[in-house]
Amino acid sequence: MTSDDGTAAVPTPPEEHDGRAPAAAPGDVFLSWSGSARGLAEALATFLRMVGVAPFLSQVSIKAGKRWEDELDKALAGCDHAMILVTPDAVRSPWVMWEAGAIHNQPRPTRVFPVLVGVSEGPDPLKRLQAVSLQADLTPAELKRRVCEMAREVVRAVGRPPDGFQDVFDLYWDNVLKQAVHDALREARRTRTTEQLSIALSDAEANVRQLAEQMRILTATQDDPCYFMDATYNITLANIAAYLMFDLEVSDGRPRPIHKFIASIKPQLVNFDEMLENFNAKFNSKGQAPPRVDSEPALFRHDDFGEVRMNKIGIAVPDRISNRRHPAGWVVTWNLISVERRDRYDEMLRKLVKAHMKPFWQNGATEAEDALAG
Repeated sequence: MTSDDGTAAVPTPPEEHDGRAPAAAPGDVFLSWSGSARGLAEALATFLRMVGVAPFLSQVSIKAGKRWEDELDKALAGCDHAMILVTPDAVRSPWVMWEAGAIHNQPRPTRVFPVLVGVSEGPDPLKRLQAVSLQADLTPAELKRRVCEMAREVVRAVGRPPDGFQDVFDLYWDNVLKQAVHDALREARRTRTTEQLSIALSDAEANVRQLAEQMRILTATQDDPCYFMDATYNITLANIAAYLMFDLEVSDGRPRPIHKFIASIKPQLVNFDEMLENFNAKFNSKGQAPPRVDSEPALFRHDDFGEVRMNKIGIAVPDRISNRRHPAGWVVTWNLISVERRDRYDEMLRKLVKAHMKPFWQNGATEAEDALAG
């Protein structure tokens, strides 16, 4: 098709339509879209009118002053077919799913054509239907072929013979439709990237909150050995008192399995067998959820501090990320009841704290060091 000067011209809708679709009637195609797919929906509607199909597109077919809910109901009741543009926006849109269901549940035979625009699959109501997939990694030729075949099938479903269909499509694709498809794919990718970033930030925030809760409990125990054991029974955090009493070191970032830690202190735990029996009864029972709070006495013999009596308390930390029933881990505190050589313990703990804090002090900050030593 050419203009008077011999250049290619884009066909226009039939004059009797005046650029607008007539009122929806049986045999028309309902175009469902959401958010960023508006441009593509308008381009497809224009093309369908060029080949003799009257689509229903809300922003064109509903006249000013009309109640749009009533007009949508009439269109959904009168259209035999629907083309649903499934973008990241549409996946979350209850209106799009409602429109698809209203068409699909009509008592007379209907066809629903899902078009996946930058998404791998549609929502549950549409997964049972064969869809046309338009993705950014497709070649230009393959994108054109898929859109062409989809449009041809829609025209056939309406029952109008596609005379001259290919010539009209080729010209309109080059001038309008190709750009509309690429714009929709670009917007879909932008929306998907934004969603992924939002999810990542949400997960990171939940992780920070969970870690902060663990650290709050750890730092609340100044003198008592304390550590965090994750859901796989690995110790990932420990305070200075745990290093002093048990030589428990995890500052290198490498988790320490709980069974290795227990094995290392077993020779000094006088009531080890009793504690092991308690642990197996509470944590290794099949079909029984681990306790939220666990407490038991411990008698420990330390080479420097002598006999140490403690009460070992484990507190479950809820999993605030996945909301599973199983906790994210346990904060375990060995509360000191009595230490035979307490003065020796306090002196060594003070030195360790001092050494730990020194890298954070500015040069010449002797006031803080003197205060801690005093």
